[in-house]
Amino acid sequence: MYGERLLAIQDELAKRDLSDIPTNKLLDMLIKCEKAFKAEAGSIEFLTDEDIKQMKERRKFDQQNAIVREEVRRSDEKMRAELGMY
Repeated sequence: MYGERLLAIQDELAKRDLSDIPTNKLLDMLIKCEKAFKAEAGSIEFLTDEDIKQMKERRKFDQQNAIVREEVRRSDEKMRAELGMY
């Protein structure tokens, strides 16, 4: 419902002529649109091939680290259960 209404409003605005809107109001509208666009788009960061390689290596390391931590946790639980520490 909300999305449909938003599209209808955007379609109607696209049909309108903005020539009757004062310059200061147009500038205000422009600033608001730019702020909204920047907030929605976020920042763009260009990465080098080396940056991408390092990110992939870090992600792989983090995944392997998580696997090892889980294995240690399970081994610890098993050992405690065998020793009756729970």
